Amino acid sequence: MNFASVGEIEAWLEPYASIAFEATGKDITLDRTRVFAEHVQNPQDKLKVVHIAGTSGKTSTSYYIAALLSATGKKTGLTVSPHIDSLTERVQINGAPLNASVFCDYFSEFSDYVLSAPVRPSYFELMMVFAYWVFAEKEFVDYAVIETGLGGKEDSSNVAQRPDKVCVIADIGMDHVKILGDTLGQISSQKAGIIWPDNHVFVYKQSDDVMESITVRGTTVGATMHVIEPEATNEYQQRNWQLASTCVTYMCDRDQLTLTGDASRNTQQLYIPARMDIVHYRGKTVVFDGAHNEQKMSAFLSSLEHKFPGTSKAFLVAFKQSKDVDESLAMLSRAARSMIFSGFSGHQDMAQSFVDPEELAGKVSALHVEAIDDNLSAFDRLLSQEVDLYVVTGSFYLISDLRAKLTLNE
Repeated sequence: MNFASVGEIEAWLEPYASIAFEATGKDITLDRTRVFAEHVQNPQDKLKVVHIAGTSGKTSTSYYIAALLSATGKKTGLTVSPHIDSLTERVQINGAPLNASVFCDYFSEFSDYVLSAPVRPSYFELMMVFAYWVFAEKEFVDYAVIETGLGGKEDSSNVAQRPDKVCVIADIGMDHVKILGDTLGQISSQKAGIIWPDNHVFVYKQSDDVMESITVRGTTVGATMHVIEPEATNEYQQRNWQLASTCVTYMCDRDQLTLTGDASRNTQQLYIPARMDIVHYRGKTVVFDGAHNEQKMSAFLSSLEHKFPGTSKAFLVAFKQSKDVDESLAMLSRAARSMIFSGFSGHQDMAQSFVDPEELAGKVSALHVEAIDDNLSAFDRLLSQEVDLYVVTGSFYLISDLRAKLTLNE
């Protein structure tokens, strides 16, 4: 195959999105990715990997770890999901997505592996192995920072099992309960599945249910646990940065890397798409943040009030169908002067549907709410509100879909 644009690649990937939807709960297991990775000569086995799982904060923590490692002078790869503005965000080198032309060249070559594979990979499986392949065979990175997609134990990223892998487990909460389990212990057990023999594991001290599952996994496979007492902070991104910094401090000692204090502090100002992402648009201050579950929403709204104290706020919100939204809506109702509910049309790893905006509006009382199906019209309506701050939150798919239609920083 020969792809001339990222758009052509996205169109080619469309049929692979349905594979996960059809197979989830039946045969989406690590075995599928093992077969595909072996077909590509197991690129993950050639890499020093930092592997990040968790419910809340794992993308930001991944960005911070990659930035800190790059600041030591080492070439660092990063893959995250979902992407926000471009598919190229799934393969980053030293803090920047691959150039679109380079991305197309690499993917054109890689597509031959896909077409000849003994198993037809899902979108996520395909993109995960592609990232490993680029890092190992094309860019020759010193470190690969890998964010899990869903869970950990059966996640495609978990083909990386070298003894020198470093595992980081961010905050764990209730999410994806139909797939990962309906208790914190079950969900934590899935996340802890990224831990393999002799790995070093970094995790904030959390609830007993969470810690028991992680500790059992670490002890069973002979990993070294680093349980961190969290520092008090009003900024959820600062909490993520502290976890990342602790991990990289260990790696600097292990691998004899040098990280200056100034370089370390500079990473705290890192831009992370759709995470407390502040833009100025048509003279208004707009915040984008994909707070798509109760835990994320609580942390986001607390940080938002800390950063913009006493401001009046209007919100544009959409949620995926799979989410339990009642508590998030209750928190939003306390924070908002007005809310607009909408939907999205985009999807990535698998087809997604959104909660009916009218249904969401019907769950909220005691403030002005509207339901507008078209999210661009909803965004225009948001900006017409007489408030100090405009916030777009809920699903990352809303943010990605909407930002594709906007020219920001106008």
